[in-house]
Amino acid sequence: MMDQPKGKAPEIPDILPPEIKGMMTMAMPLLVPGISALIHKIVDRFGDEGWKALGEGCYELGKQSGPMMQMMFNIDPQNASSIAKLVEFMDNLAGVEGEWLELSPEKAVKHDLSCPVADGLRENGISQFCSLLMPSAFQGVLDTIGSKPKKMCLGPKLLCQGDEYCEITIEM
Repeated sequence: MMDQPKGKAPEIPDILPPEIKGMMTMAMPLLVPGISALIHKIVDRFGDEGWKALGEGCYELGKQSGPMMQMMFNIDPQNASSIAKLVEFMDNLAGVEGEWLELSPEKAVKHDLSCPVADGLRENGISQFCSLLMPSAFQGVLDTIGSKPKKMCLGPKLLCQGDEYCEITIEM
């Protein structure tokens, strides 16, 4: 994959029909209270061990979906702009909008500017969903497809923590 101009997203196949994607985007904020309640029950009861268990579960989810993701998106595990297809797919699925500031085989950087669940996560006190659980899921995918980026980072800026954007960085 060649370097792409700023703002140009990596190409991913349109897997979901627009009407299904639209319904999922609308449903995401409605899921936040239920997900929040589940996470709070676990964390209130088990503290840091609860967060650890949730992270491990998300990692396993990523491992299980890794082969399918690689097949669907033809991911080159040694290419940051190819790995960025995973981010783009998840963002599209959740209705997250942003722009790619850098997209090359060595490095990909995206700023997500709007997210339909960010406010709900912040209001429900579970910003760790983005800082811990999502990175665990991505790591599961990466480990399964044999990708070893030097850096795969969601943050330190996160919409759900009140920042003006989420920053995602992939460096090979």
